[in-house]
This record gives sequence, C-alpha cells and structure tokens, in this order.
Amino acid sequence: MPIIDIHTHTFPDSIAPAAVDKLEKKASLVAVGDGTRAGLITAVEEGGLDFAVVDPVATAPRQVASINAKAPGFAHPRLIYWGAMHPRIEDISAQLDTVCAQGMAGVKLHPDYQEFRADDPSVFPLYEEIQARGLVLLFHAGVDLGFDPPYGGPPDAIAHVLDAFPRLQVIAAHMGGFLMWDQVETYLVGRENLFLDTSFCVGRIPQETFLRLINHHGAEHILMGSDWPWASPKDTVDWIRGLPLPSSQIDAILGKNAAQLLGL
Repeated sequence: MPIIDIHTHTFPDSIAPAAVDKLEKKASLVAVGDGTRAGLITAVEEGGLDFAVVDPVATAPRQVASINAKAPGFAHPRLIYWGAMHPRIEDISAQLDTVCAQGMAGVKLHPDYQEFRADDPSVFPLYEEIQARGLVLLFHAGVDLGFDPPYGGPPDAIAHVLDAFPRLQVIAAHMGGFLMWDQVETYLVGRENLFLDTSFCVGRIPQETFLRLINHHGAEHILMGSDWPWASPKDTVDWIRGLPLPSSQIDAILGKNAAQLLGL
C-alpha cells in the first residue's frame, strides 16, 4: 500500500528562500524544509513515502492560469500536482477545464490568503463547477497562525458548503479546523463527502482529540498530510504509525484512502 502525503507546498526556486522567510516571520514559524521542489522530493524519499501532492495557493486571480500552465513542467514520479484556483477568477470554466485536461484530481483554496469566507454565496458558482467535474476541493480549515481572527475557513462555514453541495468531495485540512477541533466535532464529523487531513497536526493536536475524531468520523475519511515545508512528512508518518490504532486503519490513513481518492 502506498504512503501518500496529501498536503505539501513548494515555491519556484527563484523565490523559495524569500517566500519561506516571509511566511516564517508572518506566522512565527520555523520551516523544516527550503520550500523547493527538490527539497520536497528529498523529504519524500527520506521519509519512505511513495507520493506527495503539491497544493498551490494562488494569492491573486491572475496567478491561477500561470500556475496551472507551468505545472506539467514540474512533473516528477513522486509528485502529484493539484490545480490552483481563486474564488474571484472570471474564467472559472476555462481554468477548471485546464485542471481536468492536465489530469489533476483537485484544487486548493485558502480562505485567509484569498480573503473570503468559505460559505460566502458569491463563491458558490465555483463550487458548483468543481462539483460538476468531480474534482476534489481542499480547504485550509481553522486558524492560520499568520492571520488574526476572524478566520475564513471555520468548521461551521465548511459545513454550510457541504450542505449546499452534497456531491462535492471536500478535504478540510488540519483535521477539519486547526485549533478549532471542538467545532469540528460539532459541525463536521460523520459527513460522508468530507475527508480530514493531518497536516500541521503532529505535536499540536492532543492525541486523545485526534483519536476521538477518527473514531467519530471514521478512519476511512482521514488522510495523511504534513504541510511541508512547515512540517516533516517522516515525522507525520512516524506519529501516525505510533498511534494505538489497528494496522488496517493506519494503512488506510497513510495511503489507502488517498490512493482511492486520487484514482491511483
């Protein structure tokens, strides 16, 4: 069974040092990697992973077409690229057509960096088209350490999206809502079309909370994610392997669920 990191980020080599430095200062974090494609490949190989999914964040609508057009040039046997998307692009259909034509399985939205609330009705036409194409939508969910509240992707907002789009396959990052796990239990657990990923959770979510979320939401809906370069794929895998869970559930979280979602 493959081991798959569903949640990683890279930057072009020319801007990676400055981008990582800026984000470290913004969120008071220390990165574990340099943010480059080569750095991610090394982290994947050293961690014993088979694949990592690269989830780009377009901070402006004009970036979407460029990011998506360049993605094939970064192809690597260990990396899987998802499409960039922005809630305020005007050519929704054209950009999603490009994502599909390039064989990408999903897109990433970050409500805080893209300055919207996940359940803003003005974004619903985008969700409708993502749903219609059978693409997966990854949301940053919960607190972002680089921003002050209110946050754009709290669990209740994601719940409203799921209510409005029952066929939309959604991944809510950071176990459904970073540092908002009580609200995850209230609004999100048990929803069939929702996956939770483990990105940036190692050492930050109490183990008893993590196990309770798995028990209530189902191990078949949990995906291993690290959030590299902000957290280590190897540390994430090792942490999951050390949990008091049946081996079948650990295998599902580490890669079986993601493989099915990605059609691998």
